[in-house]
Amino acid sequence: MMQRGKVIDIEDDDEDDDEDKELKKLEKEKEKLEELLKKTKDAIHERKKMKMNDNPYLTKQENEYFKNINNEIKRFVFICGGIGNDDKYLTTSFIYDNKNYNIMDGPKMSERSEHVCVTLSDGSIFICGGRNSRGGLKECEIIKILSGGGNKIEKVGMNIERCHLAAVLLLDGRVFICGGGNYQKDGNLFISTNTCEIYDPKTNIFTPCASMIYKRHGHTASLLPNGKVYICGGIDFDVDDDDKHCNLCELYDPNNNTFRAEITRMKKPRRFHTATTLLNGDIFICGGGVNKKIIDEDRKIVKRFEIDASTEIYDSNSDRFDFGPDFPIREIEQGDFMIKIGGPRYKHFSSILNDGKVLIGGGIDKNNIEDTKMEIFDPKSKTFEEIFEISTRINGSSSSFY
Repeated sequence: MMQRGKVIDIEDDDEDDDEDKELKKLEKEKEKLEELLKKTKDAIHERKKMKMNDNPYLTKQENEYFKNINNEIKRFVFICGGIGNDDKYLTTSFIYDNKNYNIMDGPKMSERSEHVCVTLSDGSIFICGGRNSRGGLKECEIIKILSGGGNKIEKVGMNIERCHLAAVLLLDGRVFICGGGNYQKDGNLFISTNTCEIYDPKTNIFTPCASMIYKRHGHTASLLPNGKVYICGGIDFDVDDDDKHCNLCELYDPNNNTFRAEITRMKKPRRFHTATTLLNGDIFICGGGVNKKIIDEDRKIVKRFEIDASTEIYDSNSDRFDFGPDFPIREIEQGDFMIKIGGPRYKHFSSILNDGKVLIGGGIDKNNIEDTKMEIFDPKSKTFEEIFEISTRINGSSSSFY
């Protein structure tokens, strides 16, 4: 009698093996896709964290430092001082709200013009130098705008009087102050300086540091992402009566307290311009002007200050300047006529906003009239937008975000 055994379906076993292999293959592909998705999400997250500061030329620490500074930018701009409607030095300040697009009165301060103001690490406004009806100032004010209303003012003093100076907040929280000068007793002769000093808010002490290569006033100082300070423009009347050196730049390194002359020059010579560090580390430079020789109606060669409507952008990665758009000229109706407004301006103010745009206002136009327009420059679209006019005509004022 034959024993009946189990029938083994070899074909079914082969199909099961194929299915197992296919499942394992699909699982591996799924794992790869999940890993790729995770890496993509991580990359997007890191990019959002870094925003526009992912600068391949900087170290990780430098990128992080500059990113933190950008994240501290608030929505307000503090605008202070200057010379107003009646050629009087102002004690008033204004606060621009970039969220609600309006302007309101700020705290009173000492009368001054042609000064600078810098926002300190704690949010206080550091107002420095300039001049008033009695002459050049070495006095500085620190204004703390309190959240519940009101303000607290503290006064400190630089080592020397400085008018038409430049200053910038360093990465370590100190303030670098450079150049400027003062009018002599007769009020006509202006003597520029190349001396510099550093203010430490923790100790309230001003310490002299290395001197610039060139004497300058009417120049600008801008912080680069690597912590160095880029200084450009300005004039020294002792050696540069024709403004031919107003496009020279130099670099200050606070780590080793040294200056280096830069080979790269601005596209145009400028003084009494502004320079604003953008969120990507570039510098937006606008307006200002220079003396130019002309032949007057008596056929004599005379000098005339010519105001500039041009702008330029300095790319610190490639170390080059490129022209941006000119200040726009607009036509408005005045009585039976259409008149042109806008265009060139100098002794104006500019500040970075929390959306990366630049607020520009005040100053003097080509008709030697104080400009009341406030406009915004968009670095992405490279366009200007006029937002409103302020009631007070001001020139020689200064501004800072907080």
